[in-house]
Amino acid sequence: MRVLIGLMSAGADQAKRKNPKFIEQSLKYGSRAIELMEADKKPANVDDADWKKYKTEVLPELYQSMGFSISPPAIASRPKPG
Repeated sequence: MRVLIGLMSAGADQAKRKNPKFIEQSLKYGSRAIELMEADKKPANVDDADWKKYKTEVLPELYQSMGFSISPPAIASRPKPG
């Protein structure tokens, strides 16, 4: 899950720098990470208290990154099809 979140963050960071190359992939990774977190798919090596704290801290940041990646400036910087 940390890998998915890291990849999403990297793509969102590139979108902030007006590089749209990784937006589509980062949205897929972010969506999957959110799906796992919301389904409470806790990694085996994380205890319940740490998982709750992690979700509370990371999930809002993940949603924010996803929102930025689909924001009008990020969308406008995507290459046009055709």
